[in-house]
This record gives sequence, C-alpha cells and structure tokens, in this order.
Amino acid sequence: MVIHKKKQKNIEPGSPNSDIEGDAWLFTFITRGSYLIVAYEIGKRTRESCKRLFENVFDRVQLPFPDVKIKKVIYGTPIIDDIETTDIENMNSICRERLGRFVRKTKCFSKKKTRHINAFELFHFYWNFMDKLTKTETPAMLEGLADHQWNWEQFFNFSLSILN
Repeated sequence: MVIHKKKQKNIEPGSPNSDIEGDAWLFTFITRGSYLIVAYEIGKRTRESCKRLFENVFDRVQLPFPDVKIKKVIYGTPIIDDIETTDIENMNSICRERLGRFVRKTKCFSKKKTRHINAFELFHFYWNFMDKLTKTETPAMLEGLADHQWNWEQFFNFSLSILN
C-alpha cells in the first residue's frame, strides 16, 4: 500500500519528511476466527513500525501475566506446517475491496498519510462494530466487546465522555 505524495524512489536520503512521504504499509493484528482488528500501524516497512504495532497490541490485550513484558528475542526454526497466513491475507483482500485508497495504481490512492490513516480508522470501527461477520454477529460481538450491532446513526450521535 503506497502513498504517493512522493514516490519512494524520489525521496532524498535524510529528508525531514521521509516519514510521511513515499511508501506506507498497513500492519494489522487480528484475532483468528472472529477477525476482530485489535490493533494496526501504518508506516514504513521497518522494525520501528512493527514495534509500535506490538506496543498497541500490548496496550489493548490483557495478557495472562500483565506485569511481565516480553524482553528477549527468540530465534529458532519454526514448523512450517504450523504457519497460517490465510486470515491475514483474507483481511488484506477485504481492505483492498472496501477501501479504494489501498488499491495499487488507481486514481483514488491516498496522497496524504493522514487521510490514509483516517480512512482506515473509520473502516476499523465499521468492521469491528457494524459489519456482520456471521449472520447475526459482528467481530466485536463475537469477542464480547459489544452487545448489539452498531449503525451509522449511533456512531455519529455517540456522546463520548472523558473522565479525568
């Protein structure tokens, strides 16, 4: 997924705007089965982007031991047969089908990173709370985060209260 304010090949090394120009990748963390989008990160294809994604995941997911953070990198030889990418590939396909900004080489691509992020923020809520994954339940309902399917009127008229 590419943002074309400038193409990646035209960005000068060390440019102060290199973080908002050029290629931008969508990294998502979804739950298997319910397809709930837990967290996402839009950024360069770097270790820092992946680190921000996992920080968001750790902030949103209750781990069995909340005081223990993963502090070491584990290397090894994974069992290739245990690796599945079908769910995330399906989610990538759904994003491209429903968000024209994510389709390569089209006239509706995002020219600004903020608009790209805003479009996915809206899709993120729509997917989790409005779109039925099964005949009767949204991903948020399957995970116990909502008790009903939201509609656009509820979304636009929701009053958010911020507590100190």
